[in-house]
Amino acid sequence: MKTRWSLSLPLLALLAAGAHAEEAHLPVDLSGGLRYRATWFKNFGLYEKTRAGPDSSDLQHDLRADLAIAAKPAPGTGVLLAPRAVHRFGDNDPTRSRRAKSEFFLHQAYLDLLELGNYLGASQSLRIGRQEIVHGRELLVGRNDWSMEGRSFDALRWAAEGPDWDVDAFHAVVLDSAGDQKDARFSGLRARHTSLQHTLGDVFLYHLEAPGGQPLTIAGQKVDQRYWTLGGSLEGKLATRWTGFLMLATQRGRRVDRGVAAPRKQDVESYAGLASLDYFAGRPWLRNVGFEISLATGDKLASGDKFETFQPLFPSDHTHAGMMDWWGLMNADVYSAYLAFDLAGRGEGWFELHRFQLHSNGSAWYLGNMEPAWWGASPVAGWPSNGVSSEDGGHEIDLRADLPAGKARRFGAGYALYLPGDLLQSATLWGKDNAVHWAYVETEVLF
Repeated sequence: MKTRWSLSLPLLALLAAGAHAEEAHLPVDLSGGLRYRATWFKNFGLYEKTRAGPDSSDLQHDLRADLAIAAKPAPGTGVLLAPRAVHRFGDNDPTRSRRAKSEFFLHQAYLDLLELGNYLGASQSLRIGRQEIVHGRELLVGRNDWSMEGRSFDALRWAAEGPDWDVDAFHAVVLDSAGDQKDARFSGLRARHTSLQHTLGDVFLYHLEAPGGQPLTIAGQKVDQRYWTLGGSLEGKLATRWTGFLMLATQRGRRVDRGVAAPRKQDVESYAGLASLDYFAGRPWLRNVGFEISLATGDKLASGDKFETFQPLFPSDHTHAGMMDWWGLMNADVYSAYLAFDLAGRGEGWFELHRFQLHSNGSAWYLGNMEPAWWGASPVAGWPSNGVSSEDGGHEIDLRADLPAGKARRFGAGYALYLPGDLLQSATLWGKDNAVHWAYVETEVLF
């Protein structure tokens, strides 16, 4: 990813507004945070390129420092400047695995116009500049706060908030553009309704235009993409102790693969869905138990001029749909059972059991960042894509804990055990049944 200091004109205007606020001696709110995470992997070289190296295990350290400066230069307006510094280091060779990294960038820098009128009982607002965009459970669009870098967009965003509904629309430049490639453009419209029964209903429409070579697409491939994502979700109480969630989405558009001698044109036609059911036990130690299933289509051998792999746009890692080993919502059927429990009044813990399957064995296994999974010393970009390999991706057990220590401090830890399925044990693929261990500890201080 290139250095993220390229500011658009709205951001330059925002910096000037912030400077004016300081000169006028207006009240300025200062806040921030420090985060440290240590992550240990065993046999993780199985499927993540950035951890390539001779070792069967390694230890990675991540540091992040945030600062947020907020001010109100005029009535009905607000300014936020939020620089972020990140540093990563570990025990593998950084020249081979890109493991050593330092960055300093503006994560957010925007101007709010908060009092644009009240129409049909809804207040209008406008946000201009670099900002996070978070929708719903962040399955399709989120800030990806698990990663140290996070995600933000240079965007113009309009919002309307009513008593039981809200709407927002945005047009954004994606900051993940690489080299001299053109920036990707991302636009969206989302409406949310809240009923008297505390049911949340979302309808969303997104458009992505991404030129070839974008890291947000399959890394290293020269694929131009223009497609729409249409869908909706529903969440609410089914009974006194039962809640449910359902999301359905489809994608339509066009993609051109320019990495081949004769550019290949394909129509995008893909689908995804996720459903979960939770029971809240109300016990002193057990909060809730639940089950979740997510399905997302993948390409078939006979796809021809049709591209059927659902791409989840800009999701956040480490939700239920992006497990601790980064199986993503892309050519995957994931079945999950979980329970959440109270840790003696000091925090929360989670136990999760996952089963993974490829939706189509004529397509690849993709990670949460949309890269194809791989192993060994060279990426295998299209595996298995033979139509005869097993669809069994294996199982995983996750244990997580979140332990707040007041409003300003928290401590977290997690462990995952991944057991490869028949897909990887095949002699024509990885040919091993080695378990993969993954663990982390994290602490964060806010001020």
